[in-house]
Parts: sequence; C-alpha cells; structure tokens
Amino acid sequence: MHQKLLKTLHLDSLTLVHQPQCRVEDGRIIGTEALLRGSKNAAPINPELLVAKAEANLMGNTLALWTALQAKKDAELLFPKGNGRVRLNLMEQQIADPHFRKDLRDILGGPGQHKIDIEIVEQHRLGLKEMPRLDAGVRDLRSMGAQILLDDWMGNQEDHRRLEHFGQHTPLTVKLDKEWIRQSHFDQGARLQEEAAMLRSHGVQLLAEGPDSSAGQKRLLHRMGVRVAQGYDWHRPQPTEVVLDLLKSQNAAPIVLEKATPLAR
Repeated sequence: MHQKLLKTLHLDSLTLVHQPQCRVEDGRIIGTEALLRGSKNAAPINPELLVAKAEANLMGNTLALWTALQAKKDAELLFPKGNGRVRLNLMEQQIADPHFRKDLRDILGGPGQHKIDIEIVEQHRLGLKEMPRLDAGVRDLRSMGAQILLDDWMGNQEDHRRLEHFGQHTPLTVKLDKEWIRQSHFDQGARLQEEAAMLRSHGVQLLAEGPDSSAGQKRLLHRMGVRVAQGYDWHRPQPTEVVLDLLKSQNAAPIVLEKATPLAR
C-alpha cells in the first residue's frame, strides 16, 4: 500500500508525524493527532495538496487506510499501557462509505484492539439527505471502540446544527478552532465561556486548538472547562520517535500541578 501511494502520488517519502495533545493543568501529553507528511526531491508537500492529489487519483481512501494502519502501529508504540490515544482524521464521505468502513475495521479491529479515535474533518460536504449514512458510519466507528471528535468549532449556525445532529453520539469531543480561542484576548473570554458552558451542558468534552501556554490562557481554559489543548506553543508536530522520547521523559518526571487562580475582574 505504501509503495503504491509513493508511485501514484510521485513522492519520495510518506510518513506520519504526531502533534501532542496535553492536559491543561500540568502540560502532560495524553494523546496525539496523527498528521500526514510527504516530500518530493527533499521538499515538503502541503498536506492539503497531498490529500487533494490522492483524491484526484482515486486514492483518497487508500491514503486514509494507510494512515490508519500506521497510526495504529504508532499508538501501540507511544501508549503501550493504554494511557493515551491517537486521533485519526477522516472525512465525512469516508465515514459514510460502508466499503471504506469495512476496510477500516479490518485494520483497527474492535474495542480493546486499538488506541485510535476519529476526528471528523472536511465537514459540511454531505447534504441532509446523506446524513443517515453518516449516522450509520458514526455508529459503526463507535462499535469499533473509537470516540468521535468534531473539528474546527467556531460557534456559527452550521456548527450548532452539527452539534444538534451529532450530539446523539455521546461521548463526543469538540475541537475549539484556534481563531475562536484567540477571540478571548478581545472579549476577556466572556462569550467563549458561555459557549463552552452550552457545549458542556450537552455532555460534550472540549479540546482547544492553538491556545498559548501562558498562565492567563490556562486560567481561561480552566474557566471554560477545557481540560486538553494542542498547538505550537505546547508542542509542534514531531516524528513518532521524538514524541516517544517526550513521553519517556514525562513518565520519569514527577507530576506538578499548577495552582489554579481566578481571573482578575
């Protein structure tokens, strides 16, 4: 599968990197997001262009399945004791495709056989008439033991419609978009706290993308009920072996919790 992708996509290399996802309270890594990386003539290729090229060559599902296979292997290496999970990005149309899900099940297996969760990206491509197929796909993924995460929450009308639809598939995690998080610098986080409270009232867990790691930002995330964050200010995407070294150093160090202090009024 790997060699076929390299040949079809005219690549010299195709690999995964992992962006750590950290507990806000102490910065400890509790999971990663698996991200594709490819290169040609030693020059990196934009991941979005890589996926688009695969789709244009009718290799989009093959690329996603290779990613799932590699992510499963990496998850076993990174979290052998089950103390973390690796998130795999899939598109709505892939999740809605029963043939793709069958191939994915052959790779992942069932509950207890993997440490993979699914992040739904490229949302809003499917129309309302196709939502029953997507629902069936989400239920199938859940039966494999994967939790579901919705990407790029901005709090707009479409996001709320998706929440109303996907809210039936609990437990559910929402990734708060980095631009949405940055608005906290302008409104002191009041509106964000209200929106976060609404999400939590639906039983949704929150993950923040792109917040800085300052004490003030951490206090705001704590107020919002956000327990997990990822972004360049926490950890950049890294090769599997680098993340493994980070985890080894982390596991050898004592846990130090930062004292939570209220925001200044």
